[in-house]
Parts: sequence; structure tokens; C-alpha cells
Amino acid sequence: MKEDMKIIGQELFRHGKRLFEMARTNILYIIWLIIYFRWSHFVIQPFFGRDLVGGFVFTLMLYAVSLTIAYFFGDEILKLIEGVRPLETKREKEYLTPLFEEVYEDVKEIYPEMPEVKLHIVDTLSVNAMAIGNRTIAVTQGAVETFTSEELQGVMAHEMSHIYYGDTKAIIMNTIGNGIATIAVLGIKLFLRLLERIFGQREFGVIFTLFRFILETWVFLLLWFGRFILSFNSRANEFKADKFAYETGYGKQLTEALYILQKMSLGQKVKLVHRLQASHPRTSKRIGRLEALEDGEI
Repeated sequence: MKEDMKIIGQELFRHGKRLFEMARTNILYIIWLIIYFRWSHFVIQPFFGRDLVGGFVFTLMLYAVSLTIAYFFGDEILKLIEGVRPLETKREKEYLTPLFEEVYEDVKEIYPEMPEVKLHIVDTLSVNAMAIGNRTIAVTQGAVETFTSEELQGVMAHEMSHIYYGDTKAIIMNTIGNGIATIAVLGIKLFLRLLERIFGQREFGVIFTLFRFILETWVFLLLWFGRFILSFNSRANEFKADKFAYETGYGKQLTEALYILQKMSLGQKVKLVHRLQASHPRTSKRIGRLEALEDGEI
């Protein structure tokens, strides 16, 4: 009995430690989640009139359900959205599985709390890789065809960092958890459009059109500001993941992969607004940091 309680305690401690680490490295995601919660409460409260406690509790319950779905089922939801599938062909399994298992074992030696993860694939020629939720890493067919086996391992090590630190779980909880606010906004817009049709060009119809315009403008500005905040958090996590790959022995491999990505992006003009909202730092900056780590400069 004592042994069982000890094991349970260790699991709870390990789980709590990972949640704390996820919160610590994704504080901006948490702030944005709170902002969205307040927006949802603002939209829902009028249905409860002066019952402030009732409106707050109802909003809290909706968010609890939404976040629970995101936490436990977010992986599967995003895998469907992204078109992610398991390794199925003999060539995929014989080539990719040994590479992935070698990286996983190396990571596990340095970070024993690394959860079990599985490699998946996406049938697209774009060169990309992604981590999803708690247990999924996916590489595209384009990445498999473009990178060498060593470069692929560098990319895999980078993606494992996002799983280890809970970066992807934080993204899922924001994307799915904040679905309530999205649904609320959509519901209000549809309701205002209905009133516009009913009243047409009459006085009330113009007022409802004005309300809808104000709502859409406010939501646009809020989402733009949110993308800027979350992109800043995401770029910081990318640097952290690059360092993770270096610490697990895959820094040079990742650096070579990034050189290829840099070459592929030559000639692409990116506007300032898009750079501010980019989820990844400039590739040359990532390469510079990895090389500085290799040279012992940082």
C-alpha cells in the first residue's frame, strides 16, 4: 500500500512539475487565455442580468469543459485538422523509426521525464515538422525528401523540446479552450445580421449594422494584438527548443537543417507586420545562436 502511494505521489509530482514548467515558459499564453475568458464573461453576463456570480460561474464552467476537452483530446483533434497519420509504409517504418528512436533514447538519457512520443507523417511536399500536444511529432514528406537522416534527427530533437516543455499543449489549450469566445462572437454577429435583415434600412437596422461594425473592428484589433503577443512567446520557445537540441547532442545536425531552410527562403520578401506576427525567429538568427553554443560563446 505504501509503495503504491509512493508511486502515485511521484506521478503527481512529475505531472505537477511539467504543468509548472509549461506555465513558466508559456506565461503569455496564460495571459491571453485570461483575456479571452474575460471577453467570454463580458458576452455571457448580460444573459444573467444582475446575477454577477451566476454569469461568472457559468462562464467558468464552460471554460472548464472546453479546457478539459483541449487537454485530453486536443492531440487527436489537431491531428485530424493537420492531416497527420502514423507511419504506414515499409519504407517509412524502416527509415524513420530507427532515426526517431535513437533521438528519443538520447533525449531520455538527459531528460528522464520526457514523455513517450510517437512519430507521424504528413503527406505534403512542404518542408516542415511539428509537435502536437503531449505525444505526437510529425514530419512532412517534403522534410523527409529534403533533409539527410542526420538533419532529420536534429529537427526531431528540436520538436521533442516542445513536447517536453508543454509548448504545444499550451497552444492547444488556447486554440480549443478559447473556442467559447469564438463561438460567442460568431453568435452575436449572426444575431446582428438577422436583425439587420428584419429591420432593413430603417433606423434600427442602421444601428444594428453600426453595432456589428464596431464588434468586428474590436475583434479584429484584439486578435491582431493577440497574434503579436503569442508570436513573441512562440519565437522564444523556438530558441529554447534549438538549445534543447544542442544539449541532447543534435545541435550541428539542426544547424545544417536550418541552413537548408535559409537557402529555400532566399528571395522571399516578408512585410514588417508579418515578421512581427511570425511564429519562428529569423532563420539566420537561430543559426547564429546554435553556432555560438557550439563555439562556447554563450
